[in-house]
Amino acid sequence: MSMSLTDEEISKLYNTGVRLLSRREHSVKELYTKLRSRLPSHSNGDVAIEAVIERLSETGYLSDERFAMVYARSRAMRGFGADRIALELADKGISSDFQEVVLAELEAGWPALIFNVWRKKYGKRPEDFTEKNKQMTFLRYRGFRAEDVRQLFSQLDSSVQDATGLSVGF
Repeated sequence: MSMSLTDEEISKLYNTGVRLLSRREHSVKELYTKLRSRLPSHSNGDVAIEAVIERLSETGYLSDERFAMVYARSRAMRGFGADRIALELADKGISSDFQEVVLAELEAGWPALIFNVWRKKYGKRPEDFTEKNKQMTFLRYRGFRAEDVRQLFSQLDSSVQDATGLSVGF
């Protein structure tokens, strides 16, 4: 025998969704998981959760597009690159189409961001191949694309230092 959710339980579920979304943006997948954890004993809870999610989406409270943009900007501001952000968005249930749109909007900022992350962590050119490899590996771990890392080091290698030792061109 399947237990049916009452209108009051569905209303509580909706209010829980609104409350969660009022704190921060969530993806549909995240919100579904959080709401599902609140109904472990209901076999037909999935139907109710899907209805609640649909209603939250229709009212504009829930948006994967908005979540993806907010999340990607936040992660970029914390020094993470496009590859890492794309993986995290996929893990949160964001489609590759939305990922591409979001990352394209951030595209112009990657060169400055990778330079700032490199400067904060290292601040000086690598003295040998081992050090260069270490720095490049760190930047790849942070999610910067290989071509962005290569471009950074190409610019570092070709930049001219002025009398103060500061790089010109950045």
